Amino acid sequence: MGQIKVLYIAGSNRCGSTLLARLLGDLPNFFGIGEGLVHFCCGSSGDHVPCGCGQSVQDCSFWKGISLPGDAEPFAARWLRLRRTPFLGSYCRRHPQQISELIESIGNFYHTIAQRAGAKVIVDSSKSPLHARLLSWVPNVDLYVVYLIRDPRNVVVSSHQPKQWLPGASPFHATTRWLGLSLGCEYLRTRVPEWRTLRYEDFVKAPKRTTLQIAADLGHKVTETSFISESLVQLGPQHMLGSNPDKLKGGPTKIAEKSATLPWLDGAFVSALTAPLLWRYGYWGKQWRLPFQAAASQEITTLSETVEQEAKVDFEIGA
Repeated sequence: MGQIKVLYIAGSNRCGSTLLARLLGDLPNFFGIGEGLVHFCCGSSGDHVPCGCGQSVQDCSFWKGISLPGDAEPFAARWLRLRRTPFLGSYCRRHPQQISELIESIGNFYHTIAQRAGAKVIVDSSKSPLHARLLSWVPNVDLYVVYLIRDPRNVVVSSHQPKQWLPGASPFHATTRWLGLSLGCEYLRTRVPEWRTLRYEDFVKAPKRTTLQIAADLGHKVTETSFISESLVQLGPQHMLGSNPDKLKGGPTKIAEKSATLPWLDGAFVSALTAPLLWRYGYWGKQWRLPFQAAASQEITTLSETVEQEAKVDFEIGA
């Protein structure tokens, strides 16, 4: 079994990973699977979420026959949770055979996908740093991580509203989840050699340039990019598991920014709780200072070919 390149997008919920994964997945020799590793490890718990092609995962011709062995699922579903990170190493040492079988199954999972898709790079936007850590142990996987950071005040605004299968979250829940996942990613940074940190706000300002830079980091110089200009993309269907419901939207799509505000008290709470990381990631400070309100949140505008350019249908990417 040869080496398989996996581009893993790590980060918090509602960080814009769905859009980034779709742009990368449309590049030549790339194939986006959405939250593939999470779905693989959690088994049937995510079966109510359709594939990005619009069909159920069970009926999708691409995913038929690709699953986690039944005897490995209980361990994966129980242990691959962020709060168990400190104990995962100890569990692995006490159950080496079970871990070895799980790692082999994950390697086979990506190998099967690469063969079916005819792709050289698999794009997985599972986001969880714990899953990425497990993936780094797979011998036949050449792992590259993009850590996609989004202003937590913006994440709180996006997380407040439920979106189909994604439930809404209170400011406290959304903030503590962002904080936990961010700290997990900081831990992961020291364990993964191939790493790029990307602020979501910078990505939406130059989506084409950012996408091509990431591809170049993996050794792929892309020359055919007719589906994407500097801010306009042609989104097509992909076989994405899990992810944000916006994975089902397509067509000519303009990537733009939209201001989003938090109530004063919520904004003060989020800023106080995340202050050290706001400074670290450049959301506070002389060079990167942003307004107190949630910084520009991503919005993509679906354009219709039969209406004037100003007639736009807006929706937000936030998976």
